[in-house]
Amino acid sequence: MTDLPDLQVHGNLPELVSPVLVVALKGWIDAAESAAEATSAIESQMDPFPVASYNSDVFIDFRARRPTMEIRDGRNTHLEWPSIEIFSGHDANGRDILLLTGSEPDSAWHRFSAATVELGRRLGVSMMVGLGAYPFPTPHSRPSRLSCTTPSMELVQRFGFLRTSVDVPAGMGAVLEHAFSDAGIPAITLWAQVPQYLPSMSYPAASVALLDGLTEVCGLQFDRRALEQESIIQ
Repeated sequence: MTDLPDLQVHGNLPELVSPVLVVALKGWIDAAESAAEATSAIESQMDPFPVASYNSDVFIDFRARRPTMEIRDGRNTHLEWPSIEIFSGHDANGRDILLLTGSEPDSAWHRFSAATVELGRRLGVSMMVGLGAYPFPTPHSRPSRLSCTTPSMELVQRFGFLRTSVDVPAGMGAVLEHAFSDAGIPAITLWAQVPQYLPSMSYPAASVALLDGLTEVCGLQFDRRALEQESIIQ
């Protein structure tokens, strides 16, 4: 698709029915890697099919995110390059889903968001939902609570997530929220609270909360029993 120069589309675009785009890019706030664990649970269940890859030479600074060199008995056998990908698949009820995952882009954020929205429009995306987690002064004995960010007052009022007022550095998720909203596609990011004394440890309860949030905002459902069991053990 030559009219999408920042994307390499793998074959023909899939025919999807009002897919939800879940955004889970690495590189911004994800306390205890809670969003990453929720994303892993989604990937393991959605039977992912590659849709498109972003132009890494445009969006990734390889001196900041260097490729991994595999050395075997002194031989440079392989380079594993950081990438940004979009996959398609289905939730537990067969609903179409798109997953944007990989490294948060280091540059050309306006180009990245424009390319993502254009691809989303062609695939008929009905909603964008981002995932994240942040440290918060809350005990691990309480369920992880969710807050949200969205440009849409209608979405803020529809869901009973925590609200706050603060000025903080933005990630690509915030840029995509505005880009999709400006294109007339609802966009929201869910943020799970992680006890501030556990930011570097696994905290499955926050991942469970994010999966529950996906169900609440857009109806996507995934099996979370493994994460729940990890929460009990923890």
